Amino acid sequence: MVYVPMAIHIIPAMGRWIISIVFGGVAMVFIGVGLVMAWHQDAAIRNAEPVKATITLSAVDTSSSYHKGRRHTRHTARISYNYTVGGETRTSKTIYPGGMNVGGESAHDLVARFPKGSTVDAFFDRRDASAAFLLKRHDFGPYLFILFPMLHLSIGLILLLSGGSSKKLPPIEKGNGQWLLPTGMTTASKFNNAALLAGVWWLVGGFAIFHYFRVAERPYDSFAVWVSVVYLAVGIAPLWTAAHFWSLMHKVSDALVTTDAYPIRRGHPLKVNVKLELAGGGNIETATATLVCRRTIRSNRTGKNQTHTDDAWISEQPFAPAQDLVADRTISGDVVFHVPFEQLPTTLKGDRSYPRYQWELRLLVKRSGPDYKSKFVVQVV
Repeated sequence: MVYVPMAIHIIPAMGRWIISIVFGGVAMVFIGVGLVMAWHQDAAIRNAEPVKATITLSAVDTSSSYHKGRRHTRHTARISYNYTVGGETRTSKTIYPGGMNVGGESAHDLVARFPKGSTVDAFFDRRDASAAFLLKRHDFGPYLFILFPMLHLSIGLILLLSGGSSKKLPPIEKGNGQWLLPTGMTTASKFNNAALLAGVWWLVGGFAIFHYFRVAERPYDSFAVWVSVVYLAVGIAPLWTAAHFWSLMHKVSDALVTTDAYPIRRGHPLKVNVKLELAGGGNIETATATLVCRRTIRSNRTGKNQTHTDDAWISEQPFAPAQDLVADRTISGDVVFHVPFEQLPTTLKGDRSYPRYQWELRLLVKRSGPDYKSKFVVQVV
């Protein structure tokens, strides 16, 4: 689901902006680097001219590192060769045109393929004779610089879009003691956010994958195939989410919710009226309104501060009966909530102490087709 996880809502607005800029900005830098690398690699291959080369050094370098008590060994092929272009002898150590080796031959296989003293076919770039490489092959490494950061870019977009709702708007006084609550995020906004995320995911990553398989030599690296399949499979989630909200947007209008008091006072009854337009008929299983107190606490475990949010108090009531609709119809109903005085009020803005309390009114209509869900942030005093 593209819709923002509940934990994101406890991040302050300024912090959300900073995190989204960091995630998105860093990701865009890596994506830009990947695009440049992929372009240079493809250009080098398209401008490649064959040349004979003599291998002057061929060895496997071994390095070790330790992480969490485990030893990790890395093998790297170190190959040097001489070649002559225009009567001038040049030296190069580049094996692949992109300078990377992701999913290709192992270091030992490369050294065995290019033993010291052998004469082999190499390639140089006709635009720059000093740029040469041994294997005329599109490496998948530059494309990883595009695909992997897309996850971070998506997180940045989710954080950024989650702050664009109208949940901070004050309720509207309608007269006669009635208050209209602003929708936390409209169904159209949810669709737009999901469509934007899906579009970015498929446009950027899909273009990179398409380009690799269009220009790469066959047989393709199995690593590139699996990474591409996983990336495209993950991209189904925002597409499905966008389709879900598109369908919902054409079957349910955003609910109109009014209260007979605002802010909500503890120890006093609160009357809530809900109106919801439904299109196309169908079966309604349940239609409920739920008043919830969300509590966020902070704990210190293993020396790290951790926050956790749960439902501290819940009151759920149906605002419309189960029914079968044969045509377009507006369902409506009244519910009355009683907030116990012993419950804590909404935490004031600027109060950084814990625990923190946030109250919200949730609507849920289970019906044939997509269910309707909505949330309204309210203030309790």
